Amino acid sequence: MADLICIKKFGSRHDADVAKSVLDANAIQSFIQSDDAGGMYPFMTEQIRLLVKKTDMQAAQKILQ
Repeated sequence: MADLICIKKFGSRHDADVAKSVLDANAIQSFIQSDDAGGMYPFMTEQIRLLVKKTDMQAAQKILQ
């Protein structure tokens, strides 16, 4: 996981899932990272992070703009 970088932070899991779907559709592998007990306590996390490989960072940011 050392080669992953956070490209965007979200306030809701839904918004993060939509962004991840957009990246997936453009052949960019991404991951969602949150500390919400596996979704059991979604109100306990302040930020949900969208991670991509460092090599995909620029392309991912351009797609999400």
